Amino acid sequence: MDYIHKERFPLPDVSIIIPVRIDHADRKENLQTLLRYFSTFFSSLDIFVVEAGTEKTCEEIAHNFQTQYEFLYTEDPFPKCRLVNRAASASLRNIIAMHDVDVLFHPQAIVTLVEAFRQNPRCAYGLPYNGVFLDVDEPTRSALVATFDFSKVPLVISGELHRNYAPGVVCVNPYSVGGANYFRSTTFWELGGFNEHFVSCVWEDYEMEARFVKMGYPPAVIKDANALHLHHKRVSDEETKQYEEFNRRLYESICNMTREELADYIQKELLPGNPRRSEVTKEE
Repeated sequence: MDYIHKERFPLPDVSIIIPVRIDHADRKENLQTLLRYFSTFFSSLDIFVVEAGTEKTCEEIAHNFQTQYEFLYTEDPFPKCRLVNRAASASLRNIIAMHDVDVLFHPQAIVTLVEAFRQNPRCAYGLPYNGVFLDVDEPTRSALVATFDFSKVPLVISGELHRNYAPGVVCVNPYSVGGANYFRSTTFWELGGFNEHFVSCVWEDYEMEARFVKMGYPPAVIKDANALHLHHKRVSDEETKQYEEFNRRLYESICNMTREELADYIQKELLPGNPRRSEVTKEE
């Protein structure tokens, strides 16, 4: 996949939301890399860095890249869904894009996905890759981060779990729906936003996909792109393991609902705590 735009591609209709908690210095480095990536390939940016934790560690980075910054003090598990909803409620743009801090995509994949939203009013949910989630470690990681030369990572059309595709590049999930999610703002709020009943960050992206698909909005997928996860030291794995079972059961309960039951769940469980509840009610 070649990047066909010689100038930065404008995103005047997209708000990019980056939820983050700094549990290791690698995360901070990855945030700077992600912000540098967006400023390199895109213009007319509207970026929200939303940090949770016990101290502000990303404010200076956010300001250096002229992004919006919010901080939520908490000693609780990482409230990813709450952070995304909080930032999305402040967005005035038509497309909401949640980007994990550690994941990059070929810029042309984002261009293609945004164009799909612009050209098709029915496009309400999308992924800038084909589900293949590659972990990128050394030596490829440093080369990719330094140059943003995406040809250094081979395109994988059909991933095989744990298979190595280049030095330091391994498939960790061939059927992922996380890393980045794009939504049409109106539909995002009508369907309840991110489900804040999920604790930390495990299964919440699969639940979002299941909810959108069941309500008639299958994802637009960019088939010739992968998610490239910048390898980092993992400090918070114990937290995700602690809540994996609870979140998985919640996800399965959503999957087992009929469309009518899910619509009722959205109205009773998600919309009442929704930051834009009044606007959704007014539109109805």
